[in-house]
Amino acid sequence: MLARLDGQSRCSEDFKHNDHGGTVLEYDRCTGEWVFYCGSGQVDEPVFLIFNWVVESDNVDMTALPHPGLYGGSWGYTQAAAEGLYAALRDPRYADSGVANAVDELEDMKLVGGNRSLHLVGHSRGTSVMTHTSRRIVAAGIDIDHLTLLDPHPVDGIEGDDPVDWGDRVAGVYQGVEWSDTYWRKDFSFYDFAGQLVSGSYARNLECAFPEEIPGGIDHSRVHAWYHGTIDLSAGSDEVGFGGYMITSSWYSDMDCGALGDTPSDRADPILARSVTGYNYINGISPGARPDSPNQSPRIANASLPYWLYNGNFEQYKFLTGHFWSHAGWRYHGGSKQGDGWDNDPVDSSNNIMILDDADEASITHDRFYLDARLDSLTFRRRRIAEGDGELEIRLLDPVSGQSVHEFNPVILSTAGGTWVVESRDIPAEFQGMSHLLEFSLSESATATVGIDDISFMPGPIPVLGTGAKWLFAVLLLTACMAAALHRQRSPARSS
Repeated sequence: MLARLDGQSRCSEDFKHNDHGGTVLEYDRCTGEWVFYCGSGQVDEPVFLIFNWVVESDNVDMTALPHPGLYGGSWGYTQAAAEGLYAALRDPRYADSGVANAVDELEDMKLVGGNRSLHLVGHSRGTSVMTHTSRRIVAAGIDIDHLTLLDPHPVDGIEGDDPVDWGDRVAGVYQGVEWSDTYWRKDFSFYDFAGQLVSGSYARNLECAFPEEIPGGIDHSRVHAWYHGTIDLSAGSDEVGFGGYMITSSWYSDMDCGALGDTPSDRADPILARSVTGYNYINGISPGARPDSPNQSPRIANASLPYWLYNGNFEQYKFLTGHFWSHAGWRYHGGSKQGDGWDNDPVDSSNNIMILDDADEASITHDRFYLDARLDSLTFRRRRIAEGDGELEIRLLDPVSGQSVHEFNPVILSTAGGTWVVESRDIPAEFQGMSHLLEFSLSESATATVGIDDISFMPGPIPVLGTGAKWLFAVLLLTACMAAALHRQRSPARSS
């Protein structure tokens, strides 16, 4: 992408911290930092962000009743990844990865708002991550210049050919997104994932560009290779995944795929040459060439953000042949949850809660999240499950170091009753508008057992944020490895 913007050579391992007219940073899910990869490191130039969520996208271990020692399930992880990405965008932290002075100028750089123009790109299940991220961004009053969806394949048990429902959603394009494009295809291969059209997005059906050359089909991954070919006009492959996917000139040869679309009249135009389609539509290249399309409307209204922490009610699970628990929101982005599934409320077995005790789990930490400036109080429910003494401690932790930055007044467990009680804690202004981890833990000497549930934030007045479009910002969802992992999950029995 750096090459496409300024005509210089591509940024690679051999060009660490060279002047390429931009900077590439990659998200470290363990620390929440953007790690310098290559480029100039200049704050007044475009920045390209790689958000890699391969590990959690490939998490298909599911906690069934006979196997309480397992954890996971992929249910809800696209929404949880979006929460982590949103936090990293709103309150970015940087690491130099050992390259001297690489991020000195980036420390105070903001990634959204101001004079930045934002371009989100996602592939496959990553399109669900990006649409959920876009929802959070525009609900905060920040416009998004461009949203690109590459062969959307939400695993929702509805669209496509997957019988499993992991709770993925690609509902459409939200108000506040200026322009969106979708490149997709759908075939009848038993082993190839099918993409889908997204309402509110300029759409181009690529199916006729990809003849089935290999039994089983790999067209799903060819879509991001096709887009790569519109970025690097000389590339013969996308150089990702297991050796990459070949890019051929026949993919961009004015073929008419209109008859293959859900709305043929909107896709009667031929597939254009690689230099004037796809990445050509970004801000900074040829935004004036963006096609007008009936599919650009309607946009989805999104007046407000959810105020609760994702999975703060511990209800993310799917009942199939057993209870399939999900630790989404509490794992992978700084969260601490391991082991078995959520607990059942002893009084109401249909309600999932988190029980803390000194013998099993004495603490739990939620993934990184961005605490909007409008959110000025923390609320949750608690009840004493078994008698005892001690305190339930509640802390905001630094999202990178994990060190405590603020301790709320604790709950005195010796006086806590056996019924559910709503607790509320004011959040000091200096901790609003920042990213945090949230920890609940029993004090060291605690002997009581306590349940917590329904963790949320309460809002104050909603601020108005400015936007701009001076420089391109591309958040790339690196899903090639994820797509390969999904293909590995496929079996002749069609299990996912």
